[in-house]
Amino acid sequence: MSAETGKQLWRVDRMTRCSSRPYVAGDDVIVTHAGNMWSYDARTGRPRWQLPDTSTIMADPYIASGVLYALSSEGIQAIRL
Repeated sequence: MSAETGKQLWRVDRMTRCSSRPYVAGDDVIVTHAGNMWSYDARTGRPRWQLPDTSTIMADPYIASGVLYALSSEGIQAIRL
């Protein structure tokens, strides 16, 4: 959504239900869906990267010092970005 106008800028149709809230980090929008974690360009909606088989994400992801942290059904996962 545009912060200025509130209008939708882009949409990802393949998502049926995310397992956490979208997380915005700089120019990335990170979402989890069906055992995968996706990063999308915040301006265009184009996919940047995907992490398959991240098990069940139990909480919202978080990024600090270039590392993405996600609590999953298998424990805490840390991925250097």
